[in-house]
Amino acid sequence: MLEELKEKLQKLNSILCSKNNELNRKSIREYLINNDIVGIKEAVKLNEQQIREITDDKGIVSVDGSINNYGGLYPHYVSLIRAVALGTKGFKAEREDIYTPLLEDDMTQEEDAIKEEQRCLKWK
Repeated sequence: MLEELKEKLQKLNSILCSKNNELNRKSIREYLINNDIVGIKEAVKLNEQQIREITDDKGIVSVDGSINNYGGLYPHYVSLIRAVALGTKGFKAEREDIYTPLLEDDMTQEEDAIKEEQRCLKWK
């Protein structure tokens, strides 16, 4: 039993490795440049004075968020949602939420899909 599981995991690992080898950064970069899809430029680091001028001395805010889903098929899953915003002027905001159809009253799978889509859009 364990040997069979080990073989399946090794096969999965081989498949994932071969797919990841096809998608390396260098080949993607070359494809994008050679096909005139994007122009890639090196970012220039700004000094404090330049940042103040660009931001009108209001600072810069960076936002990061994630959604992690646990469970299986509808309605037996939980989505954990978290977002954090940090600013150069001391601003900080955090927001967390969970979503699961099990907490909703008599909702169909279609209604759940619509509600989850709206919830995700609200966070963008």
